Amino acid sequence: MATGKISKRTVDSLPVGPKENYLWDTDLKGFGVKITTAGSISYIIQFRMGGREAKTRRFTIGSHGSPWTPTTARLEAERLLVIVAQGIDPVDAEKQRRREAVDLAFSNYADLFTRFCKREGWRRLVERSVSRQHLWHRLEVVI
Repeated sequence: MATGKISKRTVDSLPVGPKENYLWDTDLKGFGVKITTAGSISYIIQFRMGGREAKTRRFTIGSHGSPWTPTTARLEAERLLVIVAQGIDPVDAEKQRRREAVDLAFSNYADLFTRFCKREGWRRLVERSVSRQHLWHRLEVVI
């Protein structure tokens, strides 16, 4: 595990190897850069929820390039590590955000679709089908 100051110069000079390499920042504990065997560079944070006994978790901030520079990634890492210190898992928060976005998109589509049904019988059939599908989708997400 290499450590050093994460800057534009150090990120650009990271070597591509036969396995994934990491560079952990010396200034901000838990902030790092990952370079894959293909040469893809990502900014990450590593944290534990619940002390030393808990498993180490990693969260990818984003790929190197616009908008993620070492400076912007460091600011985001600081924000995320504050959230971790408050007891909120950023991985779970991101999953919840995506799940809500999908649910919201489905609801809007379903409402629009039922509005375009001309006859009352079709409209009721579509509303029943859509509400059941929406319930099944929510159950799958929970399971």
